[in-house]
Amino acid sequence: MKILYIAPINSVGGHALVSRTLLQFLKRKYDLFTIDLSFSSNHDGSLNYKRIIEVIKIFFKVFILKNNIDSIYITISQSLFGNLKDILIFIILLKRLNRTTLHLHGGSIGVNLFARYKLIKLINFFFYKKVKNIIISGNSHLNIFPKNIHYKCKVIPNFASDYIFLNKKKIKDKFKNIKEIRILFLGNMFQKKGYLKLLDAFLIMNHHLKSSVCIDFAGKFYQEDLRIDFLQKIENYKNINYLGEVTDSDKINLFHRAHIFCLPSDFLEGQPIAIIEAYASGCFVLTTNKPGISDIFEDKINGFFIRKNHPKFIAEKLEQILDNFDLCELIAKNNRILSENKFKEINYLYSIEKVLK
Repeated sequence: MKILYIAPINSVGGHALVSRTLLQFLKRKYDLFTIDLSFSSNHDGSLNYKRIIEVIKIFFKVFILKNNIDSIYITISQSLFGNLKDILIFIILLKRLNRTTLHLHGGSIGVNLFARYKLIKLINFFFYKKVKNIIISGNSHLNIFPKNIHYKCKVIPNFASDYIFLNKKKIKDKFKNIKEIRILFLGNMFQKKGYLKLLDAFLIMNHHLKSSVCIDFAGKFYQEDLRIDFLQKIENYKNINYLGEVTDSDKINLFHRAHIFCLPSDFLEGQPIAIIEAYASGCFVLTTNKPGISDIFEDKINGFFIRKNHPKFIAEKLEQILDNFDLCELIAKNNRILSENKFKEINYLYSIEKVLK
């Protein structure tokens, strides 16, 4: 089978990680023709000269490669410019859309794009009706699409990479003889991801409890002034660390020593891989009740929902966890079992392979 694979591969973040993993899996079994969208993507979806040149090159590659292809895989863009690029790709592939599988990784396209630009929504839906399948991460994303194409939507949850799974003995060991309880925030350092709310919550916590905690922040800042401001806020606290953008091996170490993973996000999440990685590493999770997150998280089963995303309420939840740390350990161990049953890499890969055939 010949597959045309159109996705961001060499960028950072969960979307690119998933794309690379799937790409390597398919390469071993099929003839793959790859178009990397990484260079045409940035975080605000803005337009510039260099980006236009890159996208023109993408259109040319799609036009050249579209013939004699058995299956086409495309990840859906969620910025305005990225979506216009998608539409032009759909036009080029018009006679091949019945062989095309779309994959939506995020959850913001409905609110940030379709609700604001009605014509763009109608154009997208016109093409969506012609594709073979649409992959979504969870049922909460079904409402992005019109009901008459729900039958095309295949729910395939994200996964934790095999290397992130911590064995049960090591999980037991990390909850033994604890010198300090470790809280982890890992993700892109956007304010909507909630890193400042977590920091402010930590600073107003009960002093006695706070003294027993170390908090690690890891992720990339995309604005230098925000990075400098954050470093100034934490410079006088020995138990607060900012580790920057981390490698896979660093990420493993951070998850494996963490007891609590916190993602107080106001972002319209797709389905945060970091939460699934926290499960696989035996962590208690503290997060918000956002679409995408709610597909994989149950309050008091996987951790605690933050009902009101404000530092005061985050601090209260952290204090509640620290006051009842036996519950934290029990939930962390159960999360590891859940990840083994529901979020294994191989299950994800086989599920997408089945859809592409």
